[in-house]
Amino acid sequence: MASPEDGKMSFWGHLDELRKRLVNVSIAIGVGFVLCFAYSEQILGLLLLPMNATISFSSQYPFIAFTPNKIVQTLHFTALTEPFMSHLKIGFISGIMLMIPSSCIRSGCSSRPACCPGRGATPVSSSSFPRSSSP
Repeated sequence: MASPEDGKMSFWGHLDELRKRLVNVSIAIGVGFVLCFAYSEQILGLLLLPMNATISFSSQYPFIAFTPNKIVQTLHFTALTEPFMSHLKIGFISGIMLMIPSSCIRSGCSSRPACCPGRGATPVSSSSFPRSSSP
């Protein structure tokens, strides 16, 4: 069986490589979920900030100021499990957002040689694109 360094892999080799990458991305998202679920109450407070404050902009420092409203809005849940489920959803979605850079690096860097033959895993710079002549 050919190794990935040779540039030739069998169909099952590609599936094995895909499985490894999906497992790595799943682990990264799981770690992000655990981290964000621990802080889901603070994240929920951050999400509720526009509802409970007036945002004012100025040209001097501080450029953005939050003034609390007189009436504080709260969330009302209609089912017993809704508060827990909302914290789970906040943790999961913010965990995905937190781990997107790591997941893209883990899953995308090795596909670059397939997209750009002869380049290897080097990033594409703006100098590699042909320049158009300006009128």
